[in-house]
Amino acid sequence: MTPASSPAKPWSSAVADEVVRIVCQRGLLPVTAELPLLDACRCTGCGVCVPVCPTDCLEMAGQLPWLPRPADCVSCSLCVLICPENALRMAPLEPA
Repeated sequence: MTPASSPAKPWSSAVADEVVRIVCQRGLLPVTAELPLLDACRCTGCGVCVPVCPTDCLEMAGQLPWLPRPADCVSCSLCVLICPENALRMAPLEPA
């Protein structure tokens, strides 16, 4: 979906996204080195996790969400919390 064709977020969602962005940018919450980890067996491909991401780092790849830009993830856990199938969990970042 291109930005021009994507539906506008409700006002309250846009405000929540901005609050998360500011809080994370300013370091007002401790930064955790965790990323969402997908259990592909549980995922139904509904995609509700993708639009809640405040940094737009989740995308759908076919039927499953993936994290093409892990460096953009702020570990907010919104994708984990909204998943109706509990197919996502936050996992510690593996050392390089």
